[in-house]
Amino acid sequence: SGDPTLVNRAISRYVGPFAAGVTSECAETERTRLQMAQEAGLECALAQFESGRDWNEAARVARLLINLDALRETYHRSLMTALDQSGSGSAAIQVYRNLRIRLRASINGEPDLESRELFKSIQLRLKELPRADESPRYKTDETGSNASRQTLPRPASRTCRSTRLPRRACWTTRWCPVASL
Repeated sequence: SGDPTLVNRAISRYVGPFAAGVTSECAETERTRLQMAQEAGLECALAQFESGRDWNEAARVARLLINLDALRETYHRSLMTALDQSGSGSAAIQVYRNLRIRLRASINGEPDLESRELFKSIQLRLKELPRADESPRYKTDETGSNASRQTLPRPASRTCRSTRLPRRACWTTRWCPVASL
């Protein structure tokens, strides 16, 4: 069904593996069947949330899938995409790094080409974004264009160049030639 509330209700009803602790062949068979059904249902929900561009829900479902199969890279890529699309690119980078560590530890392998390309594209996109702590380099006119390209003065350094301490705490600022520059 395509109803997100039904999907969420079905996801919330899962309480753990069937007959945990029971080692009979019948219990193992049923446990495996139910795990496969759960995984298929979560994959369907993930596809639904991705197609509906509900990135927060897609990330939540992708995390559930990763808990089921931590080595399946498609789940990690879905989580990376969902995090990136929801504005958490740095979290997507961390997901890739965790995947890489997990693959090295468990199978002595590396992420596949598709995962590496997604990682690189997210990295490039993050590098293109302006940092929150950066001030604009050029003064803009009323229209917002920087056609005049007047360079704004850089704010004075708040740390002493010789000791790297805050200027107020530095004892060399009065007589140090480096600190007075």
